[in-house]
Formats: sequence, structure tokens, C-alpha cells
Amino acid sequence: MQRMVGEPCFDNDGFYVLQPGVYRYRLEFEGGVTVKTVIHEYLATYVAW
Repeated sequence: MQRMVGEPCFDNDGFYVLQPGVYRYRLEFEGGVTVKTVIHEYLATYVAW
């Protein structure tokens, strides 16, 4: 969380980029909590609570 506040690294789609081309994620809080991740620009996940 400290990196998110100190070093904003968001792409144009609102994903937080941890490692370019390797891992990025996005949190959404509308109608519950959802987490979207993209790994190696190939595998995508979507988790909702």
C-alpha cells in the first residue's frame, strides 16, 4: 500500500502496474469488491465479493 501512495504507476485503464508486462491489478468498490489482475499480458482473473 505504501508504494501505491508514494509511487503512482497507473496505466490508462486504471490498473496499478507492479511490473510492466508481468503483473498489474485493479480494485473496484462499486456493488461489492472486485479485483482484476493480468499476468504476463496473457492470464486474466476476476474475483468478486
